[in-house]
Formats: sequence, structure tokens, C-alpha cells
Amino acid sequence: MKKLFAAVIGFGLCIGLNAQGLGARMADLELDREIGDSPFSYELISYLYFGFNGIVNADAQMAPHSNFFRSQEFGFNMAEFAFKPYENGRISLGADVHWNWYRLSNGFYWWPYNVNTPQFAVENALLVRPVAIDDIYSRYYVSEVKKSTLSVCTFSFPLDFAQQFGKITLHVGASFEINLNACSQFKGTAADGSALKEMVPTGAKESRYSRNIRTNRFTYNIHGSVSYGGLGIYGRYNPMPQLGEGFGPQFSTWTVGLILGMGM
Repeated sequence: MKKLFAAVIGFGLCIGLNAQGLGARMADLELDREIGDSPFSYELISYLYFGFNGIVNADAQMAPHSNFFRSQEFGFNMAEFAFKPYENGRISLGADVHWNWYRLSNGFYWWPYNVNTPQFAVENALLVRPVAIDDIYSRYYVSEVKKSTLSVCTFSFPLDFAQQFGKITLHVGASFEINLNACSQFKGTAADGSALKEMVPTGAKESRYSRNIRTNRFTYNIHGSVSYGGLGIYGRYNPMPQLGEGFGPQFSTWTVGLILGMGM
């Protein structure tokens, strides 16, 4: 993950240093595959994006421990079907895939747990916990958190309107999203100084991963971007909670970042 993050940041810096020239060259690319003489077209892998997530509308368990620069998003477009009602306007329906990684502020970590009783049953859920807590549910006494990540993979279907003004393009739209089950990963240090690569609920098989954490399966977002040529910035707001009710802290997100497209 660190290597991927470093590679994406390096890629973004290289783009930024050559933004004007690259944007102009990207704007000249014509990747639309026109369908006959009609105003309809389609294209494959038309853009990719990387951004940072902010946490909003979080409950008391999550709100004090979120950190903007510690949560990231990376995604790309798989395919896009477009209609041009006039020369500089475009309406498109796309299919994207993106990943979001949520990390807590220092000293806190995602703790998976299972509870199964005749009156109450929750499996593959998450809590936010501080270090140095030892109780009947803990497998370890954690003294230091080196890595604790909650990751969610999402398929989204954005419906966008784009308006071009010379080499500047404005996009606005909304997306319907399908979230796969989340996964948490942990690495830390025990009270005796030994390395911990496992943090799992009582009764589960020991693993550094906790998979199948239930998400809010269907969500939506509203978004917009402005670009010069093929290089721009985007913003997104997801008003719905990312995790399912009762399976973890409730929070919504907003995202800002860099988007690299292949022309309008």
C-alpha cells in the first residue's frame, strides 16, 4: 500500500509540474468511438483520479478520530457512453471502479468483533478503539498502532453533463454506487514489544485481515470537476453512511483530488 501511495503521489507531482503542456496535449486526443453518423459515442478508460477523503456527519465513535490526509481514494473509468446534443456539450453515462482507504488518527485503530447470543448477533463489525485497552474481547494488549486501514471497493455509474469553454471543461453529475463488503487490516506492537500482525474478534481464525465487513450496499454521490485540457481537480460528496447500520461507525465523506482525463 505504501508503494502504491508513493507511486500515485509521484505520478501526481509529475503531472502537476507539466500541467499546462500535458493538459493541452490531452485535449487534442480524440478517443471517442463514434457510432455511425449519430451524436452518440463510447470510449474505454477515459479518465483516472486520486483524492483525499474528509469525514462528515460522523457519530461520536468516529468523529474525533478522523484525519483528512490519512484517507485516500483512487479510481478509474472502465467505459463511458456519451451523447452530444450540440458541439460543446456532452451527456454521458459511465462505469467506474474506485477504492477508498480510511485511516484513523494516531493512537486509534479499527477493531473487528463478532457477537453471537440468542438475543443479539453481529458478525464482521467494527469498533474504533484506543491503544492500551485490555478486556475480555481483546485478543491482544495493543500498545502501538503502526497500521490500521478500512478499505472499500465500489462500482459506480456516473451520469454527467459536461460543458466545454475552449480548453476548459466543467463537469457536474451524480453517481449510483454499489459497495462491496469492506476489509480492515491491522499491524501494531504489543505491550511486551513484540510485533502484532493479527487483530481479530474472539472465536475467529487469527488473521491480519478482517473481511466481509458489511457496508451500506447502495449509495450515491454528487460530484463536479473543472479541467484544463485533460488535467483537472474534482470534488465529490457522499451523503449516505459508508458502513451498514450496526456494523461500524456511521459517517459520510467528501473527497477532493486530481483527475486525469483523455479529452472531452
